[in-house]
Amino acid sequence: LFHSPQFCLWLATAGCLSADPRLWRWLALYGLATYLSFPVLFDLQALPAAPVSVQYAYQGSVVLLAGLRLGLLGWLILTRAEAGSQAREVA
Repeated sequence: LFHSPQFCLWLATAGCLSADPRLWRWLALYGLATYLSFPVLFDLQALPAAPVSVQYAYQGSVVLLAGLRLGLLGWLILTRAEAGSQAREVA
């Protein structure tokens, strides 16, 4: 599920609703890291003659993507919570 294009589209859609350019940069980094992880590093590490460093790079990209996902989801949850609290203050 987490490597599916649908997951990226869900995050990108939520990010498009934000006016914060930092979130857009984070989403661009996530998209680039996802592409480099799969198919690029995934295919390279699957080669029979792939050096061990490529295999470690692929494993590291999986950890990087997990961190980016958690950060993005946390960012979206916090910004929505802040928006909700500001709306309650206005009302």
